[in-house]
Amino acid sequence: MAPQMIIICENTLSSMALRSLLSDVVPGIEVVCYRSAEEFRNQSSMVAHIFVTANILFHNPELFQPYMRRTFVLTEGEASPFVQSGFLKIDLVNILNRVGYSTTAMESLCNM
Repeated sequence: MAPQMIIICENTLSSMALRSLLSDVVPGIEVVCYRSAEEFRNQSSMVAHIFVTANILFHNPELFQPYMRRTFVLTEGEASPFVQSGFLKIDLVNILNRVGYSTTAMESLCNM
């Protein structure tokens, strides 16, 4: 089984936007979306990278510690009080805005 990119996000539209972006950037990679940490906890595939919302990480830090170097925490803006040190952070609104998604539309989608 090939490694997968994993998205763990409560917001379906945010997951779809990020999945589309990742598929464009890394053609042929399998991107799997989960709506909760519980769904991810039960997966058995190889993980290349994980993209998780700050809220999910905050409530399940033990689940993501083994993947720390491969986990990107999705935030809204540069600062997020929920992100533990050692995890990589991505300002999702800023990134999607740079590749042509509407900032206003993304702000309404990214209720993380």
